[in-house]
Amino acid sequence: MKQQANGRPSGRAWIVLALTVAAGTAHAAATEYGDFLLEADAPYSGTFLKYHNILKAWTMAGKLESLEVPLVETADRSRVLRRVVSAGVPMPENAYKELKRNAEKATPGGPGAWYLYWSRITVQPINGASTARMFSSAERRAVHCETGRILEAGKVVFASLDLTGAPQQPWMDYLRLEPTPARQVAADANLAAEVRAVCGPILAATYGEEESRRRLDTLMAAPEKSEEQRRFEAMRQELLAAARAPSPASSAASSSASTSAAAGGGPIGSAKARVRLFQQNGLGGGLTNEAACASSDSASSAGSGFWKAFGSLAGVAGNTSIGMPETEASRTVGERSQLGSKAYFVEREVTAEAPVTLDFSFDSQGQGKSCNTLTMSFVPEAGADYEARMDVGGLYCRLRVSRILQGGQLLPEPLTPAAAACPKKG
Repeated sequence: MKQQANGRPSGRAWIVLALTVAAGTAHAAATEYGDFLLEADAPYSGTFLKYHNILKAWTMAGKLESLEVPLVETADRSRVLRRVVSAGVPMPENAYKELKRNAEKATPGGPGAWYLYWSRITVQPINGASTARMFSSAERRAVHCETGRILEAGKVVFASLDLTGAPQQPWMDYLRLEPTPARQVAADANLAAEVRAVCGPILAATYGEEESRRRLDTLMAAPEKSEEQRRFEAMRQELLAAARAPSPASSAASSSASTSAAAGGGPIGSAKARVRLFQQNGLGGGLTNEAACASSDSASSAGSGFWKAFGSLAGVAGNTSIGMPETEASRTVGERSQLGSKAYFVEREVTAEAPVTLDFSFDSQGQGKSCNTLTMSFVPEAGADYEARMDVGGLYCRLRVSRILQGGQLLPEPLTPAAAACPKKG
């Protein structure tokens, strides 16, 4: 996934094995689709603080007719997520004059129109999990049912678990707004289910129920995997099966409590995992336990922050180990060091089977380069060890999380987008 420097992600933040941020300069004007959405939001006078539009849109949404759409099951045992998708509302006709290229041949009405809808997710804690950093969210999207393309129109989060109270962290980006192609939408089972829920009634009104289902089946058919992808997934499953097999030489993290919890028993917190984070001055990472958001104390929790950065600058920062197995990266951590930026690693115990969020950033005054903070989460398995780092190249920053296997081998871990900051309670 690409991202401009000092900007938001372009398109949907897909589940990925590694997240890449490309350096660059911000656009001077909105994209065609940004103008299209802005005209729908503020047809007479655009607002300078455009993120206010998403707050207005949420306020105007009211009690929309909605349909519950199941989410794909995950390894998270700390919460149950419930998704409700609203009925699609046609984009205002005045906005269509901004679609100069109009590759979809979109029309102001009927199945060829763009329809706005809300995908809302509420949260129910389970297994004794703390609600301190839990939150609900609402994503505003637009879908073109004839082509299956999606526009990420914005997002808000709520400190409450049921979408009540004031929305926080409004996000929308008119500068990089481009449609997500149907093939990418279809690759995301959750997003594909939303398109079916919203577009089913719209297409059926024109083509009938049977033809509507046929069209959606064609548009939202999961992409066929290549031979290389199938081999990789088979290898991944073999490696995971070997890593999960009981062994007398299991790591200290694989306690009896962890084994019990991994089998589906015990309260959240009894099962643990471990994470090793690579840090240095100008390239620091944060860690937030039991949360799909970054907390205000994530830097100190991850062994970074001001004083650690100062120690890295002075060349005196040292590693903090809790006995995790070595990898090539940990053995050669010194090779990541640069002038005024000594590299080190910090190992931490985290809660298994609940989201763990990492937020990494890069800012080098000497090189004149920086990347926006990447905030991603994953759900660690009980007894497993992981390694997290940000790699920086000439034009990119890449966040990697890998599971440590026997012998120090690394297996890439899927990541999902997390909130940039945990919502403020009260």
